[in-house]
Formats: sequence, C-alpha cells, structure tokens
Amino acid sequence: MKAFFSLLFASLCFSAFSQSVGINTNAPDPSSLLELKDTTKGVLLPRLSSAQRQAIQNPAQGLLIYNTDIRCFEVFGGTFWNSFGCECGAQPGILSFSKDTACGGSALNMSTTGQNGLLQWQVSTDNYSWTDIPNASAATHTQTLPGQGPDQFYRLRAIDTSCGTAYSLSQLVVVVPLLNAPGPITGPSLVNQNQQGVAYSIAAVPGASSYTWTVPISATIASGQGSTSITVNFTTGSGAIAVTANDTCGSSLPQSITVSAGNPISCLAIKQANPNAISGSYTIDPDGPGGNAPVSVHCDMSTLNGGWTEAATFVNTGNIDLACSANNGWFDQAVDWTMANWSGSEIMVQLIDNNGIIIYSGAGTRTNNWTYNNLTSSGGSSSQYDHGSQHGSAIALNTGHRFSISGKNTDNGGWGGSWGNGYVLNVQTSPAYAMNMVVAAFQYNQPNVNCGTRSFNSYDPGHELMYSNTGGISTNNNAALTSGQKFFGRLRFYVR
Repeated sequence: MKAFFSLLFASLCFSAFSQSVGINTNAPDPSSLLELKDTTKGVLLPRLSSAQRQAIQNPAQGLLIYNTDIRCFEVFGGTFWNSFGCECGAQPGILSFSKDTACGGSALNMSTTGQNGLLQWQVSTDNYSWTDIPNASAATHTQTLPGQGPDQFYRLRAIDTSCGTAYSLSQLVVVVPLLNAPGPITGPSLVNQNQQGVAYSIAAVPGASSYTWTVPISATIASGQGSTSITVNFTTGSGAIAVTANDTCGSSLPQSITVSAGNPISCLAIKQANPNAISGSYTIDPDGPGGNAPVSVHCDMSTLNGGWTEAATFVNTGNIDLACSANNGWFDQAVDWTMANWSGSEIMVQLIDNNGIIIYSGAGTRTNNWTYNNLTSSGGSSSQYDHGSQHGSAIALNTGHRFSISGKNTDNGGWGGSWGNGYVLNVQTSPAYAMNMVVAAFQYNQPNVNCGTRSFNSYDPGHELMYSNTGGISTNNNAALTSGQKFFGRLRFYVR
C-alpha cells in the first residue's frame, strides 16, 4: 500500500511538471496529455445503460461512455450523444443528405451506404425524442420538410435481429420557414362599374422580398405590382383580389378579398371613379344592393365638371306626353333624388333638341329642403301659381335666370288657367306672375282639377314643354301662347 501511494504521488508530481504523462512508457507522445502502453490489457470505460446515461447531470462536452443497451461507444458532443464502434452486426452505414439548410416544404433526400440490418429513418426536433418516419425503411428516402419548421434532426436505425440495434449519428437540417400569409387586405369589397384607381394594400410580411397580386379577369392592376399596395381599374363583374408574399424559398399562402364591381349610386360616383367617363346612359343603384332595382339614367359628365344624375326627363312630341293621372308623379323621383343622402344641393335644367344638341343649360344650388308639395314655395295648395312672389326659395341659375316649381298637390282653388296646378317647372328672366319665362314644363291637363285642359289662349299639347331664349313666354293679361314657343325635344332635370 505504501508503495502504491508513492507511485501515485510520483505520477502526480510528474504530471505537474510535464507536458505529457505516460504509463508504461517514459517517452509519451508530446501531442498527448496521457499515453498508455500495454500489449496485454486495455482501457475500460464506464459501462452504462441508456437510462443511466440519460441520468447524468450536465454531461461535459467530450464525455465518453460505453452503452450496454446498444453495444456502442457514445460521446457527448455538447448537445446530443453520438454512437460509434458498435459491436452488433447492425450497421446504419455512412449517411448523406442533400442539404443541411433547406426551405420549409421542400424535399430533403437522404441515403446511406455500407449499411447492414433492417433500416428505419427517424426524425426528432430536440435530438432526444425520436419518431419513426412512415414508409421510410429503405436505404434512400425523400422527406418533405415542415413548412414553418422547426429545425429537424434525422438519423438511421439498423436492427440485427440476432444481436441488437445500432444508430447513426444524427444530422441537423436547418429549416427556413415559409413566409406567413399576408394579413387582411385593406380596400373596398364593393366598387363601381368602371371605377378606376381603387387602392388595396397589406402590411409588410417579415422576410418577404416581393409580393404577387392577382385580380379578377375583368380588372387590371394599374400600379404597384410587387409591392404591398396596388391600384386597380375595374370594369364589371366580381372576383377575388389575392396576394402572396415571396422570398428565395418561394411564395406564401395567399390572402384574398372578394370584390364586386356593382352599380354606382350616382353619376357623380361614376365620375369620381373614372374622371374620363363621358356623357351617356349609365346604370346606377341609388339605394344600393338589396333595395330597389338598378335604373338606367343619363349622366352629364362634361357640364360644370360633370357628374350630374338625370332625375326627371320627358320628350315633347307634340302629343300629350305627360299623361294626367291621380298620382301626378312625373316629378316625384326628382324630389326623392334631390333629397337623397347621396345627392347634394345642386340642380341643373337642360333642353336638348332632337339632334342631341343642348339648347339651354342652367344650374344652381337649392337653399331649402324639398317635399312633393313644397319645393321652391312654402305656400299652400292654392298659393303657388305666382312664380314670382309666391316662390321665396326660387333657385338662382348660373345663366342669370331663376328656377321655380310648384308642388304636386297644387290646384289654385280650381282655376283652370293656373301655373300652379300640379308640378309646374318654370325658368324666368326675373320674378313675375305668368310672364318672363324662358323654360316652362308641365302636364297638358290639370292633374288636380279633374284632368281638365288648362285654359291658356292658343294652347295645345305641344305646349307641355316651351322655350324662349328671350323670356318671352307669357299668359299674363290673357296673352296667347305661340307655336314658336313649343320646344320639340327633351327636358332633363339633373341633381348633383
């Protein structure tokens, strides 16, 4: 015992002053810390089961053991245990992988050579808990990497039924996650037909280098393709606007919004959507989807910057074109649309001849709210015939004229020649009773006096619509209407 401690002390002393230690050699290799020499004995490492190995607290990097369960040496690499020198005939062989960093969702090819035994590829996310990969028992296997990660560890197990199991060293494959799908698309889901320059956008997706937008076949991308925001020009129809985020790994799942190019609520909405829109017939839906059916109207897109919606119209053919009825509603829609929430306070009166030429056009702004029975006059049913003194809310037009209209229920106490029986539209050069008229429009028969004929001198159905550029229309003092005052063409009343 004394001799043993003397030898141990000598060894410790020797190691304290030497770069290398040798056992059974006086000249250890200078590159080694310890060199053992013997021809009859070996070094016996600690022999542990897999469970005992796992119980080691905080194993040091490089710690070496012999695993009695798998009959292999194992060394701890700092993160996981690697097996080598296995006794059993089972051999996983030499593994190769097509890549060690790959995009999520891509294919990873793995294979082995020099293998022996029954093979099974395995996968792990922590290099500790392993799962057999289904249908992966051949020497080669193609694995689809998870789209969003995490990183994957792969190894190959080989089984020799006569002696045991051997495992390869594990291989780490770094998974570059696929990009997240873009967030919600900001932009309208209901647009006007032929609306131009409608903006859609998304928040930037982290890691994305570009974006790909698609639009319905009836629409085109005017600008912004490749970025987080685009502008779209629509025609008609509906469909999805979709966007994907892109990077070197490919494209994300798409984000989309369904857009319908429906009917606009007014001509002004059309003009705002498409500043290049021209005058003509358009379909509008003033109360929006689900309400009354869309209607076709004429839109003036040029006069005073355009956007005028036709609210009332008729053509004077020389016959009775505004039939008398109990409803007397030829101007009702104009009142409704004048007061609609999509309409402003502007009105315009136009006369168009049979060649489509505008003969008269006057626009102005109303100063009061309209009802069927009180428009530019606040008087009762028998007190709106004087388009001068009884129409305190007459509208000043940009032509220098004034516009007034009596209410739907007016009857002037039954007097047959009145300018205040039903809706009577009047444009005057100056306020007066029954004179100074530039434009006059009304039903030939009196709607509120048993549909009798108005008692004007030289009066016939052609006088339902009249025009005098000098303001010469008059029935004052029993003045006769003339044939030259008849206007054979169209009256249009617009709102904006």
